[in-house]
Amino acid sequence: MKAVIVLFADAPSWLHLSGEIKDFLSDMAQDMDTGLWLFYHQEKPVMIPEMVDSLSSLKLIPIHPPCPPESFLGLLETVQKTEKADLLIFSGDGLGEELSTRLAFRLNGSSCLKVEHCIKTPDGIEVSRSVYGNHLKACFILKQPPFCISPARRPSRPARVVPLPCPASDLPQIKPIPVKWIKSISMTKNSQDKGWIDADMILVAGQGVKSRENIEILERVARHMGAGLGASRPVVMAAWMDMNRLVGASGSMISPKVCLVLGVSGAGVFNAGIEKAEFIAAVNTDKDAPIFKIADVGIVDDLMAVLKELEKLILSRRPGSLAGQQEAGS
Repeated sequence: MKAVIVLFADAPSWLHLSGEIKDFLSDMAQDMDTGLWLFYHQEKPVMIPEMVDSLSSLKLIPIHPPCPPESFLGLLETVQKTEKADLLIFSGDGLGEELSTRLAFRLNGSSCLKVEHCIKTPDGIEVSRSVYGNHLKACFILKQPPFCISPARRPSRPARVVPLPCPASDLPQIKPIPVKWIKSISMTKNSQDKGWIDADMILVAGQGVKSRENIEILERVARHMGAGLGASRPVVMAAWMDMNRLVGASGSMISPKVCLVLGVSGAGVFNAGIEKAEFIAAVNTDKDAPIFKIADVGIVDDLMAVLKELEKLILSRRPGSLAGQQEAGS
Protein backbone atom coordinates (compact mmCIF):
# COMPACT_ATOMS: atom_id res chain seq x y z
CA MET A 1 0.00 0.00 0.00
CA LYS A 2 1.32 3.43 -0.95
CA ALA A 3 0.81 5.94 1.86
CA VAL A 4 1.63 9.63 2.19
CA ILE A 5 1.62 12.02 5.14
CA VAL A 6 0.24 15.50 4.38
CA LEU A 7 1.51 18.37 6.55
CA PHE A 8 1.69 22.17 6.57
CA ALA A 9 5.15 23.33 7.72
CA ASP A 10 3.95 26.77 8.80
CA ALA A 11 1.26 25.51 11.18
CA PRO A 12 2.03 26.79 14.72
CA SER A 13 1.97 23.32 16.31
CA TRP A 14 3.12 21.21 13.38
CA LEU A 15 5.79 19.35 15.37
CA HIS A 16 3.20 18.27 17.95
CA LEU A 17 0.92 17.15 15.13
CA SER A 18 3.84 15.29 13.56
CA GLY A 19 4.50 13.55 16.88
CA GLU A 20 0.88 12.36 16.97
CA ILE A 21 1.20 10.98 13.43
CA LYS A 22 4.45 9.24 14.38
CA ASP A 23 2.79 7.49 17.33
CA PHE A 24 -0.20 6.60 15.16
CA LEU A 25 2.02 5.00 12.50
CA SER A 26 4.04 3.08 15.09
CA ASP A 27 0.79 1.58 16.42
CA MET A 28 -0.07 0.34 12.93
CA ALA A 29 3.04 -1.89 12.97
CA GLN A 30 2.75 -2.52 9.24
CA ASP A 31 5.29 -2.04 6.49
CA MET A 32 4.13 0.64 4.08
CA ASP A 33 5.68 2.64 1.31
CA THR A 34 5.35 6.01 3.08
CA GLY A 35 6.08 9.44 1.62
CA LEU A 36 5.63 13.02 2.80
CA TRP A 37 3.90 15.93 1.06
CA LEU A 38 4.98 19.07 2.89
CA PHE A 39 3.23 22.37 2.16
CA TYR A 40 4.94 25.67 3.01
CA HIS A 41 4.44 29.36 2.23
CA GLN A 42 7.42 30.96 3.97
CA GLU A 43 10.99 29.66 3.74
CA LYS A 44 11.63 26.38 1.97
CA PRO A 45 12.10 23.69 4.68
CA VAL A 46 15.59 22.29 5.20
CA MET A 47 14.54 20.15 8.18
CA ILE A 48 11.53 17.86 8.48
CA PRO A 49 9.90 15.97 11.38
CA GLU A 50 10.99 12.37 11.79
CA MET A 51 7.85 10.21 11.68
CA VAL A 52 8.94 6.97 10.00
CA ASP A 53 12.23 5.10 9.79
CA SER A 54 12.59 5.78 6.08
CA LEU A 55 10.64 8.01 3.72
CA SER A 56 10.10 6.60 0.24
CA SER A 57 9.54 10.06 -1.25
CA LEU A 58 9.40 13.71 -0.26
CA LYS A 59 7.54 16.50 -2.04
CA LEU A 60 7.92 20.15 -1.03
CA ILE A 61 4.87 22.09 -2.18
CA PRO A 62 4.91 25.92 -2.05
CA ILE A 63 1.58 27.63 -1.56
CA HIS A 64 0.45 31.25 -1.85
CA PRO A 65 -0.68 32.90 1.39
CA PRO A 66 -3.27 33.26 2.76
CA CYS A 67 -3.91 29.55 2.96
CA PRO A 68 -7.59 28.58 3.21
CA PRO A 69 -8.48 24.92 2.66
CA GLU A 70 -9.44 25.70 -0.96
CA SER A 71 -5.79 26.50 -1.70
CA PHE A 72 -4.65 23.09 -0.48
CA LEU A 73 -7.41 21.06 -2.11
CA GLY A 74 -6.61 22.07 -5.67
CA LEU A 75 -2.92 21.29 -5.18
CA LEU A 76 -3.68 17.98 -3.49
CA GLU A 77 -5.86 16.93 -6.39
CA THR A 78 -3.06 17.83 -8.82
CA VAL A 79 -0.40 15.88 -6.91
CA GLN A 80 -2.67 12.88 -6.32
CA LYS A 81 -3.34 12.53 -10.07
CA THR A 82 0.34 11.76 -10.65
CA GLU A 83 1.25 10.04 -7.36
CA LYS A 84 -1.90 7.89 -6.97
CA ALA A 85 -1.47 7.30 -3.23
CA ASP A 86 -3.73 4.66 -1.65
CA LEU A 87 -3.70 6.17 1.86
CA LEU A 88 -3.41 9.86 2.74
CA ILE A 89 -2.76 10.64 6.41
CA PHE A 90 -3.62 14.19 7.49
CA SER A 91 -2.92 15.93 10.80
CA GLY A 92 -5.53 15.73 13.55
CA ASP A 93 -6.21 19.47 13.77
CA GLY A 94 -9.10 21.34 12.18
CA LEU A 95 -7.33 21.93 8.86
CA GLY A 96 -6.25 18.30 8.54
CA GLU A 97 -9.74 16.99 9.29
CA GLU A 98 -11.35 19.34 6.79
CA LEU A 99 -8.88 18.43 4.04
CA SER A 100 -9.31 14.72 4.72
CA THR A 101 -13.07 14.84 4.34
CA ARG A 102 -13.27 17.21 1.39
CA LEU A 103 -10.46 15.59 -0.61
CA ALA A 104 -12.02 12.14 -0.23
CA PHE A 105 -15.29 13.54 -1.58
CA ARG A 106 -13.57 15.19 -4.55
CA LEU A 107 -11.65 12.02 -5.42
CA ASN A 108 -14.60 9.66 -4.83
CA GLY A 109 -12.65 7.99 -2.03
CA SER A 110 -13.33 7.21 1.64
CA SER A 111 -12.61 9.21 4.77
CA CYS A 112 -12.61 8.76 8.55
CA LEU A 113 -11.54 11.22 11.23
CA LYS A 114 -10.14 10.77 14.74
CA VAL A 115 -8.81 7.33 13.84
CA GLU A 116 -7.12 5.45 16.70
CA HIS A 117 -6.07 2.27 14.86
CA CYS A 118 -5.76 1.35 11.21
CA ILE A 119 -4.94 -1.98 9.54
CA LYS A 120 -4.89 -3.18 5.95
CA THR A 121 -7.52 -5.70 4.89
CA PRO A 122 -8.05 -7.60 1.62
CA ASP A 123 -10.88 -5.18 0.76
CA GLY A 124 -9.22 -1.92 1.86
CA ILE A 125 -8.50 -0.70 5.39
CA GLU A 126 -10.17 -1.20 8.76
CA VAL A 127 -10.19 1.79 11.09
CA SER A 128 -11.42 2.17 14.65
CA ARG A 129 -12.30 5.26 16.66
CA SER A 130 -14.11 6.30 19.81
CA VAL A 131 -17.79 7.26 19.57
CA TYR A 132 -20.56 8.38 21.94
CA GLY A 133 -18.34 10.57 24.05
CA ASN A 134 -15.48 8.03 24.15
CA HIS A 135 -17.73 5.42 25.77
CA LEU A 136 -17.66 2.99 22.82
CA LYS A 137 -15.26 1.89 20.09
CA ALA A 138 -16.51 1.64 16.51
CA CYS A 139 -14.83 -0.20 13.63
CA PHE A 140 -15.32 0.74 9.98
CA ILE A 141 -14.21 -0.92 6.76
CA LEU A 142 -13.21 1.60 4.10
CA LYS A 143 -13.32 -0.01 0.66
CA GLN A 144 -13.13 2.85 -1.83
CA PRO A 145 -9.63 4.34 -2.32
CA PRO A 146 -8.01 6.72 -1.89
CA PHE A 147 -8.43 6.50 1.87
CA CYS A 148 -8.16 9.92 3.55
CA ILE A 149 -7.84 9.73 7.33
CA SER A 150 -6.68 11.83 10.27
CA PRO A 151 -5.50 10.32 13.57
CA ALA A 152 -7.20 10.98 16.88
CA ARG A 153 -5.49 13.57 19.05
CA ARG A 154 -3.29 11.99 21.68
CA PRO A 155 -0.67 13.14 24.21
CA SER A 156 2.51 12.92 22.15
CA ARG A 157 5.89 14.58 22.32
CA PRO A 158 6.86 16.86 19.43
CA ALA A 159 8.56 14.99 16.63
CA ARG A 160 12.32 15.33 16.32
CA VAL A 161 13.45 17.36 13.32
CA VAL A 162 16.08 15.92 10.99
CA PRO A 163 17.75 17.05 7.76
CA LEU A 164 16.00 16.12 4.53
CA PRO A 165 16.56 12.33 4.48
CA CYS A 166 16.01 11.82 0.74
CA PRO A 167 16.03 13.91 -2.42
CA ALA A 168 13.02 16.23 -2.44
CA SER A 169 10.83 16.89 -5.45
CA ASP A 170 10.07 20.60 -5.65
CA LEU A 171 6.73 21.45 -7.17
CA PRO A 172 6.46 24.81 -8.93
CA GLN A 173 4.42 27.38 -7.07
CA ILE A 174 0.88 27.18 -8.42
CA LYS A 175 -1.68 29.86 -7.75
CA PRO A 176 -4.93 28.36 -6.45
CA ILE A 177 -7.95 28.46 -8.70
CA PRO A 178 -10.14 31.41 -7.68
CA VAL A 179 -13.29 30.43 -5.82
CA LYS A 180 -16.30 32.62 -6.53
CA TRP A 181 -17.90 32.28 -3.12
CA ILE A 182 -14.78 33.47 -1.27
CA LYS A 183 -14.88 37.27 -1.49
CA SER A 184 -11.97 38.15 0.79
CA ILE A 185 -9.58 36.55 3.26
CA SER A 186 -7.79 38.12 6.20
CA MET A 187 -5.45 36.47 8.67
CA THR A 188 -4.50 37.53 12.19
CA LYS A 189 -1.50 35.86 13.77
CA ASN A 190 -2.05 34.56 17.28
CA SER A 191 0.83 35.78 19.42
CA GLN A 192 0.37 33.16 22.15
CA ASP A 193 2.47 30.04 21.90
CA LYS A 194 1.71 26.50 23.00
CA GLY A 195 4.74 25.97 25.22
CA TRP A 196 2.42 25.39 28.18
CA ILE A 197 1.57 21.94 26.80
CA ASP A 198 5.01 20.59 27.76
CA ALA A 199 4.98 21.88 31.35
CA ASP A 200 5.45 19.32 34.15
CA MET A 201 2.48 20.83 35.98
CA ILE A 202 -0.66 22.11 34.26
CA LEU A 203 -3.74 23.82 35.72
CA VAL A 204 -6.95 23.43 33.72
CA ALA A 205 -9.84 25.85 34.25
CA GLY A 206 -13.46 24.83 33.75
CA GLN A 207 -16.82 26.55 33.71
CA GLY A 208 -16.80 26.55 37.52
CA VAL A 209 -14.27 29.40 37.41
CA LYS A 210 -17.33 31.56 36.56
CA SER A 211 -15.65 34.74 35.26
CA ARG A 212 -12.73 36.29 33.43
CA GLU A 213 -11.72 38.01 36.67
CA ASN A 214 -11.27 34.64 38.35
CA ILE A 215 -9.21 33.45 35.37
CA GLU A 216 -6.79 36.28 36.13
CA ILE A 217 -6.38 34.90 39.66
CA LEU A 218 -5.78 31.46 38.17
CA GLU A 219 -3.15 32.90 35.80
CA ARG A 220 -1.35 34.44 38.78
CA VAL A 221 -1.39 31.17 40.70
CA ALA A 222 -0.03 29.33 37.66
CA ARG A 223 2.86 31.81 37.42
CA HIS A 224 3.71 31.31 41.10
CA MET A 225 3.68 27.54 40.61
CA GLY A 226 5.64 27.63 37.35
CA ALA A 227 2.72 25.74 35.77
CA GLY A 228 1.08 25.78 32.37
CA LEU A 229 -2.54 26.84 32.06
CA GLY A 230 -5.24 25.21 29.92
CA ALA A 231 -9.03 25.39 29.72
CA SER A 232 -12.15 23.39 28.98
CA ARG A 233 -14.42 24.21 26.04
CA PRO A 234 -16.95 26.39 27.97
CA VAL A 235 -14.09 28.63 29.11
CA VAL A 236 -12.67 29.25 25.64
CA MET A 237 -16.14 29.61 24.12
CA ALA A 238 -16.87 32.34 26.68
CA ALA A 239 -13.64 34.06 25.51
CA TRP A 240 -12.19 33.94 29.03
CA MET A 241 -9.10 32.25 27.59
CA ASP A 242 -7.66 31.87 24.11
CA MET A 243 -8.78 28.96 21.93
CA ASN A 244 -5.24 27.55 21.77
CA ARG A 245 -5.56 26.75 25.49
CA LEU A 246 -8.34 24.22 24.85
CA VAL A 247 -7.74 20.81 26.45
CA GLY A 248 -9.52 17.69 25.23
CA ALA A 249 -10.14 15.55 22.18
CA SER A 250 -10.79 18.63 20.04
CA GLY A 251 -7.89 20.60 21.52
CA SER A 252 -4.59 19.69 23.14
CA MET A 253 -3.86 16.25 24.57
CA ILE A 254 -1.61 16.79 27.58
CA SER A 255 0.50 14.45 29.70
CA PRO A 256 2.05 16.45 32.56
CA LYS A 257 3.40 14.96 35.76
CA VAL A 258 0.68 16.81 37.71
CA CYS A 259 -2.66 18.08 36.37
CA LEU A 260 -4.85 20.24 38.63
CA VAL A 261 -8.39 20.38 37.22
CA LEU A 262 -10.52 23.23 38.54
CA GLY A 263 -14.27 23.46 38.06
CA VAL A 264 -14.46 20.95 35.18
CA SER A 265 -17.34 18.47 35.24
CA GLY A 266 -15.39 15.87 33.27
CA ALA A 267 -17.12 15.04 29.97
CA GLY A 268 -15.59 12.17 28.02
CA VAL A 269 -14.08 14.38 25.32
CA PHE A 270 -12.34 16.47 28.00
CA ASN A 271 -11.14 13.50 30.06
CA ALA A 272 -9.51 12.04 26.94
CA GLY A 273 -7.22 15.08 26.91
CA ILE A 274 -5.82 14.61 30.43
CA GLU A 275 -6.02 10.84 31.03
CA LYS A 276 -2.29 10.40 30.33
CA ALA A 277 -1.29 12.74 33.16
CA GLU A 278 0.74 10.96 35.86
CA PHE A 279 -1.26 12.51 38.70
CA ILE A 280 -4.66 14.23 38.52
CA ALA A 281 -6.18 16.36 41.29
CA ALA A 282 -9.70 17.69 40.74
CA VAL A 283 -11.70 20.39 42.52
CA ASN A 284 -15.46 20.62 42.05
CA THR A 285 -18.48 21.50 44.19
CA ASP A 286 -20.43 18.52 42.76
CA LYS A 287 -19.37 15.33 44.53
CA ASP A 288 -20.85 13.28 41.67
CA ALA A 289 -18.93 15.07 38.90
CA PRO A 290 -17.50 12.54 36.37
CA ILE A 291 -14.05 14.12 36.70
CA PHE A 292 -13.62 12.39 40.07
CA LYS A 293 -13.72 8.99 38.34
CA ILE A 294 -10.30 9.58 36.77
CA ALA A 295 -8.81 11.81 39.51
CA ASP A 296 -6.19 10.49 41.93
CA VAL A 297 -7.30 13.10 44.46
CA GLY A 298 -10.69 14.80 44.58
CA ILE A 299 -11.64 17.90 46.56
CA VAL A 300 -15.31 18.79 46.95
CA ASP A 301 -15.16 22.52 47.65
CA ASP A 302 -15.32 25.95 46.09
CA LEU A 303 -12.35 26.15 43.74
CA MET A 304 -11.60 29.83 44.46
CA ALA A 305 -11.24 29.08 48.16
CA VAL A 306 -8.90 26.20 47.33
CA LEU A 307 -6.92 28.40 44.94
CA LYS A 308 -6.39 31.17 47.44
CA GLU A 309 -5.19 28.75 50.10
CA LEU A 310 -2.90 27.08 47.56
CA GLU A 311 -1.42 30.42 46.56
CA LYS A 312 -0.81 31.38 50.19
CA LEU A 313 0.94 28.06 50.77
CA ILE A 314 3.18 28.50 47.73
CA LEU A 315 4.13 32.07 48.58
CA SER A 316 4.78 31.29 52.25
CA ARG A 317 7.57 28.93 51.20
CA ARG A 318 9.36 31.52 49.09
CA PRO A 319 11.73 34.33 50.06
CA GLY A 320 9.84 37.53 50.79
CA SER A 321 6.78 35.52 51.72
CA LEU A 322 5.14 38.35 53.65
CA ALA A 323 4.81 40.46 50.53
CA GLY A 324 3.64 37.46 48.61
CA GLN A 325 0.92 36.72 51.15
CA GLN A 326 -0.25 40.32 50.97
CA GLU A 327 -0.55 40.00 47.17
CA ALA A 328 -2.47 36.75 47.49
CA GLY A 329 -4.90 38.27 49.96
CA SER A 330 -5.59 41.35 47.84
